[in-house]
Parts: sequence; structure tokens; C-alpha cells
Amino acid sequence: MNRKWNANAHLARLAWVIIMGITLWLMLFAFTGERFTPVRMASYLAPWMAALLLITVAGTIAHRRRLAITSLLLTVVVGYPYLGLLVPLRGAPASEAAGYKVMTYSKMGRNHDIAAVSRVVRSQRPDLLFMQEIGEGESAALIDQLGDLYNGQPIHALADNHYGLILSRFPLHSRLKTGDSALHAEVTFPGSSVSVWNLHLPKSMASTQAEYDAVEQLVGQLIRQPGPTIVAGDLNATQINHPYLAIAQHLDNAFEKAGFGMGFTFPSPARRMGWITPFMRIDHIFVSGHFQIHDVYVVDEAGGSDHYPVVAVVGMDNAILQSQENDLSASGGGVDSAPSVRLFAPPSDDRVRPSGGDNAHGPAVGLDGVASRVTSHTH
Repeated sequence: MNRKWNANAHLARLAWVIIMGITLWLMLFAFTGERFTPVRMASYLAPWMAALLLITVAGTIAHRRRLAITSLLLTVVVGYPYLGLLVPLRGAPASEAAGYKVMTYSKMGRNHDIAAVSRVVRSQRPDLLFMQEIGEGESAALIDQLGDLYNGQPIHALADNHYGLILSRFPLHSRLKTGDSALHAEVTFPGSSVSVWNLHLPKSMASTQAEYDAVEQLVGQLIRQPGPTIVAGDLNATQINHPYLAIAQHLDNAFEKAGFGMGFTFPSPARRMGWITPFMRIDHIFVSGHFQIHDVYVVDEAGGSDHYPVVAVVGMDNAILQSQENDLSASGGGVDSAPSVRLFAPPSDDRVRPSGGDNAHGPAVGLDGVASRVTSHTH
């Protein structure tokens, strides 16, 4: 009897330590945000905190009712942002028109197995691919291996050593950039031009300033461009962190709308801490209200990367597009066209800084280093 009582007492003490520790983090996060690195790092583990609290509820409910109720209330507070992910079949019903596959994939800088990366992309056959941590040389090698991805149709692509790669089944236009973290293009989807942003936010253990500056400039661009929009990439932020929340004020997160489960994307076994399981979702696809989200999922093969790719199946909402077209017609507006482009590398002084303008000026530079616009790639 004494042993059982002692075990219950030890369990109660452990439960109180867990509750007090998580409560302290929650208060610091609520009042200081992500200012302190330990608080921010702990925020990535919030779903696991909620799971730990549930365990304390199960372990104390029989003998420590007040403690169990306290744990349960804290579980609801910490786990509330994730409750919707446990509801299945939340995507919009598929229409007769075919949806488009959008994929975001952070390759990992030190992962040079382009053949493995190619296999992952081929397994999904995305209509629109956003890649991060990939340079021009590896982008060209990847495109060579994906030459027949669309059954002989052209592959359109924009690549940059700094901004990553956008690959599309549809023509790409322009070469706008924002800050140090995004590559911007216009994609001519059937029936509409779509503004797309490939995003890889900087990360620093010491400060979030660079990350905040980049996302705030992006949000400014989104406000000025209210048309069909897709933003995808490696945010280095979960759904309770500021960069995610800032973008989510203007766009819908695909996984929030149509995903099921926690959707963890990082880390894979390419990092030691990912040998057992990924434990955070930091790769995201956002779309404007012009799209219906039919499905979204995390690909279970990383191709040597430390991130698992995310795929969303989206369709254009014809009613909204028709309304927008009518508004444009009434105002005499329209979508400007520009030549399609393939791979380019802008001059080093051609990058837009957070304090600069919105557009990058000057001719695109092809892979051979000469000023040119190179058309889409076919085999």
C-alpha cells in the first residue's frame, strides 16, 4: 500500500513539474513572442507538449482528479491550434475539372543526390514545383533528369543560386524578387495568370529580425497583388510562429484546410534527430481564395533531404475568377504578358533588399552567362 501511495505521489510531483514548465513557456510565449531563442525553439514542440499533458491526464485521473482537470485544461489551451487537423476529409470536393498538383520541396544544401531528388519529384508529377536550397547547377541537372516529366511537353523553370527553383508545366513570366528569401514569377494557368512565390525564410539562433523583415515585405507584396496567388516553401516556422501567422492573415494554408494529422515535414533521417520520426511542420503551401483545395499530404520519401515534401491538389474557383475578370474588364485593366523564361542568374547587384524596390531590373542572364531569356526546356 505504501509503495502504491509513494508511486502516486511521485507521479503527482512529476505531473506538477510538467504543468508548471509548460505553463511558464506558455506565459513567456504569450507575452514575449519569439524574442528569446529557447522560447521559440520550444514553440516548435507545442504539439508534443499537448501530447505529454494528455499522458499526465491519463496517469492522474484515477487518484488526482484536480491535477487531471488542470492538465486537461492546459492541454486544450496548448493543443487548440492543432485540433482541426484531427478532423478528416475537410478538403473541397473535387470538381469535374482536373486539379493542379503543387509541391514544395527543400532539397537540403548538402544533399547532392539529384537522382534521388528526381525520383521523388517523378513520383508526384507536380504541375508546379517549388524547391529550396538548390543552386543553378543542380537545378539544370534536375531538369535534365525530368525532361520527359510531362510526356514531352515543355518544362518551364526559373532558378537562382540564392532564391531556389520554380518548375512548372505552364509558362512562367517575369522575374520579380522580394527581400533575400523569395523568388517571384507569374504562371499562366489555363484561364488565369497566377502570382507564385518560392519562399525560404532565413533562420538564426540569435535573432528573428531577418526572418521578420523578409515575411513583412512579402505580406506587403501580397496586399498590393490581390489576384490568384500561391506562396510555398520552407518557412522555418510552425503554425503558431509569427511568419506563418502573418501570411495566414491573407492566404489559406493548404494543410489547415484539407490536411489530416499533424503533417510533420522535418526532420527526416538525414539528420540524426530525425531517425525516429519528424516532429515539426515547417514546410507550407498557401493559396489565395481563388483556389479550392481538394487534397494535401506529406510525401513519405525525402530523397536524401532533411525535409519531406508537401503536395497540395488545388483547383481554380471559376466563380471568383469570372468575378475578377468582370472587374478587370470594367476598369479596363488586364494582365501584362512577358516572354517565357527558363533558367537565369541575375547579376549580384540585381537583388532587391528589404529597403529597396519591389522589382529586379535588367536582362536575365542565361546559364552561359550571356544576357538572354532562354525558352522552356524539352528533350
